[in-house]
Amino acid sequence: MFNARALGLNKSAFSRLGENRGFILILPTILVVQYLIVQYGRTMFRTEPLDTFTWLVIVAVTSVVLWAGEIFRLFPAGKSVNSGPQDENPFLENT
Repeated sequence: MFNARALGLNKSAFSRLGENRGFILILPTILVVQYLIVQYGRTMFRTEPLDTFTWLVIVAVTSVVLWAGEIFRLFPAGKSVNSGPQDENPFLENT
């Protein structure tokens, strides 16, 4: 979700996060529902509850994608280090 917010931009996925009310409401909702489904879904969703250590391992391993995205956005391809930040979205027309 975080990387999708920053797709095509050279800004951090966390930039202006607090200004996006929808994202702030959706993220915790998804996390809570996912936790409830895994922990209590049992027969309906064919899940087994996970222990705390397993949840932490899953979060740590899957968050590597987020941190890799942040690192790649620090050094945009084809740009020199001194060219400054690029705030343009290539999917929007330049007006």
